[in-house]
Amino acid sequence: MKILSTSRRGPVRRAIAGAAGALLLASTLAACGGGSGDEKTASGQDKVDFGVFPVFVSLPVWVAQEQGFFDDHDLSVSLKTITTGPAMISALASGSLDAMVVGVTSVETARVSGMPLKMVAVTLPTSIYHVFGSTELMKDCDYVGQPYPAPLKCAKGKKIGIIGGLGTESHTVGLSLLNQVGLKEKDVTFVPIGGGEGGGQALKEGQIDIQLAEDTAAAFTTGLGAGEPLTDIQTQGVFESWVGGAAWAMDPEIQKNPEKFQRMSDALADAVEWIVDPANEAAAAKIFKKYSPTISEETIVAVLQNTRKSWGSEASCDQVMNAVNWLVENGTIDGDKADKSCDDLLTKSARVTK
Repeated sequence: MKILSTSRRGPVRRAIAGAAGALLLASTLAACGGGSGDEKTASGQDKVDFGVFPVFVSLPVWVAQEQGFFDDHDLSVSLKTITTGPAMISALASGSLDAMVVGVTSVETARVSGMPLKMVAVTLPTSIYHVFGSTELMKDCDYVGQPYPAPLKCAKGKKIGIIGGLGTESHTVGLSLLNQVGLKEKDVTFVPIGGGEGGGQALKEGQIDIQLAEDTAAAFTTGLGAGEPLTDIQTQGVFESWVGGAAWAMDPEIQKNPEKFQRMSDALADAVEWIVDPANEAAAAKIFKKYSPTISEETIVAVLQNTRKSWGSEASCDQVMNAVNWLVENGTIDGDKADKSCDDLLTKSARVTK
């Protein structure tokens, strides 16, 4: 595995370059045709092309499709799997998609580049991130077991596994955590790892000392016995109040048919309510496996159990704006262009309290 050290391109420059690439891709996709728009089926249902990732954050959309919640709300949905945030946003901006599920940070980065994205529904009102230390690090570092954020000092001189690579949200999360304890990027080595189960293997094989993991990767790492949580970053620090997943659409399209997007929000809320019911765990695991076949059944069950209290269809403005302000503080976006109020990001269908 190639080890990446510091980059001369700062976070702001990387974000701008990524946004420019997304806009270029959007214009290319637009020439290839759009999404469903205001099309209807013969029975009168609204057609929707919905973008999803092949990972657990898409579970409410998968469930709404498989359990018939979209159909119950007169929506004929076609799911389109896309693997990266920039490609997802580009497809939505071009009209190739009508809606997508992704976190606030990716959307806000696109919004400062001029894309009028709006939140339709909340699906995951918590952070998806965890930080794990290898068995050796957990044994040798004197900061282990101390109150947050002291254990993060264990990162000095170590290799940190991040999902994707430099310039990704995972990388920015890593920089933010280092900042909590006065460390800089030059004090560590960031190593690109795959999502899902790849990080646990890298931790076990000694390719990394610390792993930044989303919920699927965290469940696999725990089951593998490759490491232990270094400290809790979901209920402490900057990520304590967060929105990790939501459904989004382009505002001009929402304005054309707001009632359609209200029904979409209601269908996803039904799906979330179904997911958190323990009686549906076995059925949820089958749906998860259908859309993410490379993840083991054991990991899927662990993810469902670990995240049962994480899913939700409601959030607060503070949770939304914490993600926006975090991007500004880390230099990922220009504070002058960033949204100043959560009202700027919301539609009436989004269940966000002031």
